[in-house]
Amino acid sequence: MAGTDRMDTQKYLDRIKYNGTLDTSSTTLKKLCICHASNVPFEMFDMFGGQRKTLDLEKIYNNIVLKRRGGLCYENNGLFSWLLKNLGFDVKLIQAQLFIGTKFSPKFDHLVMMVHCSDGMEWLTDVTFGDKIFINPLKFEELTEQSQHNGVYRIRKFDEEFFVVERRVKRLINGREKNLIPGTWQILYKFDTAPRKFEDFQKMCDYHQDSEESFLKYNTISCLLNEDGIVITWGLNMCKKKYIDPYTDQLTEVKLAKTEKELREILKKEMGLDIDFELKVQARDFKGFTTNNLL
Repeated sequence: MAGTDRMDTQKYLDRIKYNGTLDTSSTTLKKLCICHASNVPFEMFDMFGGQRKTLDLEKIYNNIVLKRRGGLCYENNGLFSWLLKNLGFDVKLIQAQLFIGTKFSPKFDHLVMMVHCSDGMEWLTDVTFGDKIFINPLKFEELTEQSQHNGVYRIRKFDEEFFVVERRVKRLINGREKNLIPGTWQILYKFDTAPRKFEDFQKMCDYHQDSEESFLKYNTISCLLNEDGIVITWGLNMCKKKYIDPYTDQLTEVKLAKTEKELREILKKEMGLDIDFELKVQARDFKGFTTNNLL
């Protein structure tokens, strides 16, 4: 893509605070994933400040690396795939469809990666999926339970075309995830393995900014992993969860900002986000997806 010669790999590594080896092993991939997910938030505040999202890698690089902002899945995973390719990894972009309520969202609703490492291992890789994110990439094996400090995951064959990512529902101390039973498997999204181009996701990126059917159009959301948990904002709400073990979370703090200015102060303190424009903060329960799904 034109202009990507002005994107600096080392500045990206500095942004995500990675200073390890730069081989293409599975170990390095895991460390890079953790560094990105714990330093670059999922957020879309530009959409609520009069700025439009376009899948231009140089613009995304400038926003995430130089301005130290976060991004949507298309931006975070898209830029992360650029980094991995520059480091020599074999990367394939694939599309995924979130499971919301009782059905799957449209194709290209989520961008993830299939990464083949030099040690022969292949991994489903996703560095930006909110509270349910798998911190380490998932080995591309059917029905293997893969335990991480924030959850237990597996990949299951769904039909002739699709696989699904599932996560065991966790027990939540001081709270409860609505309509979910701890220990049961929850579908996060389904995906196929056909290779895609980055520009293939622009139509759905536009959809989330324009369509009355889009959840993201009416909800200002952000989340960022930290050393032992996650911080999440939705509208003026903020909560923190601590990962006790793969089966248990603890809700440690819930706060309601009184004003948009106070929310910006929270974002600066908790996520390092400097929002230097007026926000149109929104939060709306939407088609079975409610604040209980995040908070």
